[in-house]
Amino acid sequence: PHHANLHGLTAITISAWIYPDSTMSGSWNWVLGKNSTTGTDNDNPFALWYKTDDNKLYFYVGDDSTSDVVASTALTEDQWNHVVVTYNDSANTAIFYINGGSAETDASFNTSTNTAATGQMSFTIGQKYINDTTLQEEFKGKLADIRIYNTTLDATQSNYLFDRDGSAGSAPYTAVNPAITGTYAVISGVEPILWYKLGDAISANDSSTNNN
Repeated sequence: PHHANLHGLTAITISAWIYPDSTMSGSWNWVLGKNSTTGTDNDNPFALWYKTDDNKLYFYVGDDSTSDVVASTALTEDQWNHVVVTYNDSANTAIFYINGGSAETDASFNTSTNTAATGQMSFTIGQKYINDTTLQEEFKGKLADIRIYNTTLDATQSNYLFDRDGSAGSAPYTAVNPAITGTYAVISGVEPILWYKLGDAISANDSSTNNN
């Protein structure tokens, strides 16, 4: 269903652990995003894609008439990668942080996530859901500790999620790898509006206070 707190965001941060499978087929693969009635990049309020041609992530923002995109450095197949992408509408800026690395900034965004009726569709993980009727572009691999914030995290906050939750190439602290002891990283004073921990022994329920 449509979740109002994921619609029309003027600032957003997405954090996730991503494990791309090297046998993934198809060029474009949907990691997560807010769907639309048409499924086009212009109409989807926001979407994070994985492209098998170059093993990079692409973050799209649509405003019903056009879309903007920023790409990350390449991920490593068949191992865990930590990803944070932030977007600020007022600054027209999108930033990637990969495995606790330096900011990869694109300051040329000219679109806003304040979309019209085309954006009133479901948020999905692992596959696009056009008009909430047609599934396409399945991501093959593993996903864990997916969070969305309605604000932009800075470099220190973004990399804290990586430093506390795991390390590049290793499974994050979730039920995916129970051998890692500790607790999930929590940023003081900043609560995600959506948080799917996922993992082998964890349900797919939202762990934020919004019950998405």
